[in-house]
Amino acid sequence: MVTEKSKETRPLETLTNKEPQTNLQERILQGGLNVKMVTTLDQFKNLLVEEKDRMVVVRWYATWCRACAAVKPKFYRLANAYRSRTDIVFVEVPVTEQNADLHQGLGVPTLPFSHIYYPGSGLTEELKMVKPHFKRFEETVRWYASGSCDVPDGDSSNPFPPEEDNL
Repeated sequence: MVTEKSKETRPLETLTNKEPQTNLQERILQGGLNVKMVTTLDQFKNLLVEEKDRMVVVRWYATWCRACAAVKPKFYRLANAYRSRTDIVFVEVPVTEQNADLHQGLGVPTLPFSHIYYPGSGLTEELKMVKPHFKRFEETVRWYASGSCDVPDGDSSNPFPPEEDNL
C-alpha cells in the first residue's frame, strides 16, 4: 500500500550518491575537501600564482547547467580521493554574468569543462567533463598525479578513442 508519506520525494542526489550534495558543499566551505572556489579573473590569476608548485584541476560550470550538476558529485569524490595529496588542488569556477569574460578569455568552449595546470608547465590539458567523458578526465588526473600513464610498452597508439563531436 502506498501512503502519502512514502510518496515524499527526496533530491535525486541523496538517492544516487553515498553522500548528499549539501554535505559535500558544507565540507568544502569548512575546508574538508581539497576544493577552492574562485569567481573573478584576479582570484583565478592569484590562485595560479600561489599554487604554481601544485597541480591545479579546474572545473568550469554553471548553476543552471544540468550536465554540470550531473558531474558535480563525481568531481567532489575525485577531489576527496586526493585530499591527502598536498601537491594537488581542485578549483571550481562558476559562470556568472559578472565573470563571463573569464571563461571566454580562457577559451572555455562548453560547460562543464576542465583545465589541468601542471607545475612548471602551465595549462597542460583541456577536457570535456560531461558524464560520458568523465572517466577520461579522471584517468588524466590520475596520470598527472602519478607522473605516468598506462600505455603498454611499445604501444604508440592514441590511448583515447577519437571523439565524435568536436570541442
